[in-house]
Amino acid sequence: MSRFLEDFATRSALSARRWPTVLVAVVVACALSFTGVLFARDRQNALAAAGSRANAARDALALASLGSFARLMDLDASLRRAGIVGLQAVGVHEFQSQLVGPLGGVLELGPRQWTLALNGGWACLTWLGPGAAARKATAALGVCTDNAPLVASSGVTPAQFRSAEARMSSSQVAALDAADVAAAIPSSTSRGSARFSLAALDRAFARRRGTPVHSRVTSSGISVAAARSSACVQPTATRAQVRVTLGRCA
Repeated sequence: MSRFLEDFATRSALSARRWPTVLVAVVVACALSFTGVLFARDRQNALAAAGSRANAARDALALASLGSFARLMDLDASLRRAGIVGLQAVGVHEFQSQLVGPLGGVLELGPRQWTLALNGGWACLTWLGPGAAARKATAALGVCTDNAPLVASSGVTPAQFRSAEARMSSSQVAALDAADVAAAIPSSTSRGSARFSLAALDRAFARRRGTPVHSRVTSSGISVAAARSSACVQPTATRAQVRVTLGRCA
């Protein structure tokens, strides 16, 4: 998994190529699903094990959840180099509202370190600062070094985790597809035209019609809708970037 995402990040410098972000999203969703299976097994084993083993199982769920989110952070960093911004904000919002919050967890957001309390355990997400260097995100056991509080969290059943994971995955489909379409627009354009004009975006989405994700051009951007999610793709003032946000365009 990690090797595939590293190869994807390397290819991200070639912005003219098609970006398989939806494929990456599917990979992340599959990783979360596999995590749910392992969590169910580890939870059953922990019931008959010593207290330290149970603590390790609880920490493992927090670590696996942040590990999957770390891959989304790396994807966002790669997309930014192609002019697509906003995916991290979408991911943070949905991670908190669809998974962490409903499961009784707490995500403490620091400048470059986030601590997740989930299922009675803790994990820490760190990444390199912004700039030319890739912001490689890494998840590890325990609380971050920025003095995040040891927040208590209630236990989580496998069914609760799978349900929250499914809600989070489905809520991001429209935003991920929107980022995928925008990133596929070639960086080289005809003289006097902007890469991310509304017309260019509309043409790119028109080529994707017939898929489960639907799009509609508005005065401010492209509204994208899926079964359980919606997003808006809006060109910035210079039209050199596009911003992906949750919800339909106004």
